[in-house]
Amino acid sequence: MLAVDSFEPVSNIPDPLPEDVFVGRQKELCDLRAGLERDRCLVLSHSVAITAYGGTGKTSLALQYAHSHKAAYPGGLFWVVATANRLTSDYANLASVIDPESATKLTKAEDKIMFVNRELCRREGWLLILDNADEESAHNQLEKLLPARHQIRGGHIIITTRCSYVEGLKVAAKIELPTLTEEESIRFLVKRTGRDADQIDSEAAVAQKMVRRFGGLPLLLEQAASYMNKKRCSFEEYLKAVEIRGNFPLDGPSHGVDRCKRVENTFILNFDEMLPASRDIFNILGFCDPDEIPFEVFSVAWNSTSLSDEFVDGHEIQLKEALKGADVDRTKLLELLEPISRYSLVSLRGKSYAAKVNGLYGTIHREVQRQARERMQKDKYQDVLYTLTKMLAAVFQYGESRYPQLQKDLLPHAKSCLSFLEKLESTSGHFYVVAQLLLGLGRCESRLNLFEDAGEHFDKCNRLVIHQGPTEVTANLYFEMGRLARRQEDFGRAVALLQNAYRTSVKLDRKRATASMSVATAEIAEELANTFIDNKKFSEAIGWLSRCEEAFQGDTASPYSKAHFYSTYGKAHAGLKAFGKAALMYEKAKELTQEEDYRFPIYNTCCADMIAKKMEGNNTYDVTELEKAREMCELSGRIIRDQSGTEHRYLAWNAGILAGILRHLPGQDDYAITKLEEAERIQRKAYGNKHEQLGNTLFEKGRILLHQGKREEGNQCLLQSQDMYRKGHPRLEQVATLLLWEQGGLQKPLKQRLS
Repeated sequence: MLAVDSFEPVSNIPDPLPEDVFVGRQKELCDLRAGLERDRCLVLSHSVAITAYGGTGKTSLALQYAHSHKAAYPGGLFWVVATANRLTSDYANLASVIDPESATKLTKAEDKIMFVNRELCRREGWLLILDNADEESAHNQLEKLLPARHQIRGGHIIITTRCSYVEGLKVAAKIELPTLTEEESIRFLVKRTGRDADQIDSEAAVAQKMVRRFGGLPLLLEQAASYMNKKRCSFEEYLKAVEIRGNFPLDGPSHGVDRCKRVENTFILNFDEMLPASRDIFNILGFCDPDEIPFEVFSVAWNSTSLSDEFVDGHEIQLKEALKGADVDRTKLLELLEPISRYSLVSLRGKSYAAKVNGLYGTIHREVQRQARERMQKDKYQDVLYTLTKMLAAVFQYGESRYPQLQKDLLPHAKSCLSFLEKLESTSGHFYVVAQLLLGLGRCESRLNLFEDAGEHFDKCNRLVIHQGPTEVTANLYFEMGRLARRQEDFGRAVALLQNAYRTSVKLDRKRATASMSVATAEIAEELANTFIDNKKFSEAIGWLSRCEEAFQGDTASPYSKAHFYSTYGKAHAGLKAFGKAALMYEKAKELTQEEDYRFPIYNTCCADMIAKKMEGNNTYDVTELEKAREMCELSGRIIRDQSGTEHRYLAWNAGILAGILRHLPGQDDYAITKLEEAERIQRKAYGNKHEQLGNTLFEKGRILLHQGKREEGNQCLLQSQDMYRKGHPRLEQVATLLLWEQGGLQKPLKQRLS
């Protein structure tokens, strides 16, 4: 290991436990350290598995070790939830923890995983904690994710798991975590309930009886302390309350059926203290993934149009009423979560561990989740599960227009919900809402480049709706499958699926007897146009856009949809070099967009670019129009800086277009070079040293340098730009022509060549 450094290591581990929550475990902490330092063989070195039943404190031990030995890991401390639903995504997200700048260049999960593995092989002195690797499928994933152990000898790995058989995890040592001793248990309760010496002396016998009956399980002791703190009751009063409510003696071993009953007794006592709406929320949490729960889902879902009164079942009315307006008044949600948190049934925090995003997040213990599910009758169980399904579908229906971070946070929770739905005997009575969830989940995964997962969920959705005839879900499914194929650059499949979606949507329009094309059908036509634009078939794109133009001009289309349509129309006209028409389209898109919207500077700069390109095409330049275009780009630059900071790639793109405008204005070459150097710096950070956008910047810089008479520097930029383009790119011909002129192969006035 490296020597201790003074700087703070990169880390995404959770905050340290409060002093009154962690007691004892000194032997286990020493054993853990010794196991990590053990050098058995190349395969098994420097990794330890902590095994125990749920509720024994495996996660707490790993967390306490990480914080108490933080200085020993200058290479970083990394936390991954190793459940089947989260392992791959959490591991990939470590790229952003290790090097945020480099991570922005990586769009696919597999690329991020390769980056993380390279860093772990390269670095010294790091700690990786893989928490809750309980499922066999997660063990198999681990072996595929992690590099060969002999390649990562510079760090330590801690794995927490309920599995007693850990040979498949390839660890150097296994620590079987016992329950707390009687002395540690009493000390825990004393610290958590704030007892002083006199109080504990008077209650010593009862406290001893209580911890013996609880079997030293930290989860139960925490539940008990939370209740006692709220009710301000004695140990004896608490014991009586548990036995009366649970109707089960607390004697017996700390595992098996007796252990489950102990958990049930303490859980019921705390659960019964909650308000009805808080109980509803708590029951829903029983079907979520236990980690990183974004509680914003409750306020957003229950205030969405998808869960308006007509779509709410009787058992959901009180929860909807309690959360009415919670999307704008967060205190309503906090009031409902307060009793759940107060009794230590969930833990709340103001930031996500994985993405360090501000919000309201929390975790719930798996044992507590199990109790929540097991105490429900069959009908109640299904009602709660379908309520969660409706909530998730309501949030995912927004697509990329609203709540993109919340949708990303909900991916593992949607997968957890689906895993419970698959265990039901039948979902035929709720096939529509299940199909909506699968569709929305796949749409989000497709947008995040999780193509394999998206394809899997689209296929499941297709199996649900294939025999239902033309429906809105069917049309949307083919639409999203077409967009996925487009993102995967499968042009033929994309066109076929989108045309299928278009035909299905047209049938629905006829069935509804609508007088003109619906916005839903028009959006499919627009996506077809975008697919043709991707493949340089601009005339076909114009044909599809003119077909759906009337629908976007109507009152039913949202400003967001209208602006998006006009920007697509602008791209198509630009492809046909009809720059005047393109500028008009981008101007319309800009007028429909608020200045604080991230799309406004994009439309604004595109409009400026088209104004300049129109003049370039005519080889006549209007200084007034060029100054207008310049001001538009400068406004876009200020907005992008305010919205996204000084290193965003859009800032580089905007600077490149501004430079192209400036080179046509007298006396602005030096300013243009300054903007291009700014763009080059950002692009090299964002994309590395080889990217098409960087090539465009170097090409523009080379042209201006040649115009200034700096031929050596200009030629160098042009030669560098050549390496940035793929074979057959049209810019290569322009670069080659400029270089040939400079070598004397062609004769033409310099100013005319550079235009």
